Order: sequence, then structure tokens, then C-alpha cells
Amino acid sequence: MPLIKVSPFSLIITVLICCSMRSELLITVLISVCLHETGHIAASYLCKSGIECISFTPIGITIHRSAKLTSYKNDIIIYSFGPLMSLLLLVCGILFHIDNLAFCNAGLLFLNLLPIKVFDGGKILGAILCFFVPDKSEFIIKVITGVILFFLWVCSVYILIMTSSNITLFMMCIYLFFTVYV
Repeated sequence: MPLIKVSPFSLIITVLICCSMRSELLITVLISVCLHETGHIAASYLCKSGIECISFTPIGITIHRSAKLTSYKNDIIIYSFGPLMSLLLLVCGILFHIDNLAFCNAGLLFLNLLPIKVFDGGKILGAILCFFVPDKSEFIIKVITGVILFFLWVCSVYILIMTSSNITLFMMCIYLFFTVYV
């Protein structure tokens, strides 16, 4: 059984987010995130990569695998199964006209596939880059992350100016910047 870690900061952020959402949307988000992470867990076990710890962070859940090395191919499979699960839930939401499910998983899928170092898309890109330029893959993924974060930050400033109240994306950009670069 893997260890589960929740930092006090993550707990406070999670409670604040939960308090600000309508209950039916909150339930959909929780189910979607849990099933997304279940995709990663299932792929980890399929690839025989044990799970050491599950950490709750302000922007999601991180699954720390055991120290034993896996191939880059297995890394790509493991990091792809979460977005694959989100895609499956998005399709189910569309087919069965469950708007909250479709909307939530569209957002989850989009964010997770961004090539940002700490997201699934960044981890998949990092594993692919390790095939071709192993000595420069870390540098390349940090540069790509910086470019994507800059554009997200510009969007967040625009949203903040237009709505005068929605600070969520802005705060996420700041958190991601500090997570990756500091």
C-alpha cells in the first residue's frame, strides 16, 4: 500500500476550492481526477512499476513510483494512461449528454497534455526527448515549459483584467513557475 502525503498548504487550497464549487460540479471534478489518477496507477502496475507514494499538491495529485528504473517506453505508457482516461470520460460525457463530465474532462485533458514539466504532457515529452537527446532533454523541457507558462500567464492577466475577479489561472501560473524553476 503506497504512502499518502497531503501538505497543509495543499489541504488549505483544496478546502478553499471545494468551498467555492457547486456540489454537483465538485463531485464530477473529484470523480474525474480520481479516475484520471487511476489510469496512471493501472498503467504503473501493468508496466510493473511499483508506487511508493501518492502526494496531493495544490494543482493535483502526484504519483511517485518506486526507485527501480523503467524504460522510457513504459514512462510514456504510464503518463499517457491518465489523459487516456480523461479522454474516455470526455467521450462518455458527450455521448450521454453529461455536460459537467464532458466539460471537466475536456479541461483536465487539455491541462494535462500541455508540455509543462510537471504535467503529463511534459513528462511524455521528456521521455520522448530522452530517446533522441538524453543530455539536453531536461534543458529543452524547461525552455518549453517556460514558453508555455509565459503564454498561460499572459492569458491569466487578460482574464484577470476582463473579469476583475478570476485569479485562479494567474495563481496556477505562479505556482507552476516556482515548482519548476525555484
